[in-house]
Amino acid sequence: MLAFQSYQAQKSAALVMGEHPSIVAASVKFAKKSRGIQDRKMLHEAVRFLPTPKGSSINFNFPGDKEKPEADEGPGTEPEFYNLFPDISQKQEEWQRDRTKLLEEPK
Repeated sequence: MLAFQSYQAQKSAALVMGEHPSIVAASVKFAKKSRGIQDRKMLHEAVRFLPTPKGSSINFNFPGDKEKPEADEGPGTEPEFYNLFPDISQKQEEWQRDRTKLLEEPK
């Protein structure tokens, strides 16, 4: 499911990238009109002629018992996802060591 989701997201991104030049051209064309105020503002922010708004920040402050010990995160609490798709960083390190050895060996 995750692979399919990633594939669909990549397809969508490729579609958007392909259409982006024509969308920008249409925005520029409309920005030249008297009603194109929002398009002009958007284009100026995109090329940083105008500063972009920071947006809102949300701080979460949950009351609770700070004396309470944290839960044990032993191997029994590992999500099923990581059992199905284990972290390959250690394997990558092993592969890198093997590649380095192969490159160092005389031919």
